[in-house]
Amino acid sequence: MAHGTLRALIAAVVVFLLNPTFACVSEPEFQYGDAEMRAAVEGTWDATLTFTDGSQRTLNFSFRQATGAATPYSVNPGAVGDQLFVRPAAACGSRVFVRSAAACISVSKMPLTGMFVSGDEAYRTVAISGEMEIPSLIFDERAWLTVDLGEHSLVTQNLSSDGSVSNVTIRQRAGGAILGTATLVRRPAS
Repeated sequence: MAHGTLRALIAAVVVFLLNPTFACVSEPEFQYGDAEMRAAVEGTWDATLTFTDGSQRTLNFSFRQATGAATPYSVNPGAVGDQLFVRPAAACGSRVFVRSAAACISVSKMPLTGMFVSGDEAYRTVAISGEMEIPSLIFDERAWLTVDLGEHSLVTQNLSSDGSVSNVTIRQRAGGAILGTATLVRRPAS
């Protein structure tokens, strides 16, 4: 064995003995914060709901971040009930005895509170809330927005950092049955 290779091997063994979690501690960082999340969702939204029976409803509502900050955390996909685990400083030292696609997913969630502005009177007395979720360390088009309107939820699969959305479905909150499609557009800030 060459002298340089032997030194490198000894150095690696010493590093491992002094800090066995050395290879596990460098976790990537989130590339956005709650300010970027708020910029994408806070403001007034126009919604047009088209139900499968052909009926339509319109609604204007405002959204703002609910009390508390956005919460970054990791989800263990194999956990019962999707238990949430706060990202530890060194997340090593676990054993997996089943074949797993991924150890964890980095996610940020932001609870939202809404207020009726105008539109269909059926929504005037309905509690409006929602949640923004980004299942990534980077804020890209994989972000999701859910708007809860009483018995219904508007669920979008694509929310971009500029607040544009696509692929919005109307779902029944209890059971998740698809009830139709919707358009959801955020008004420009004034």
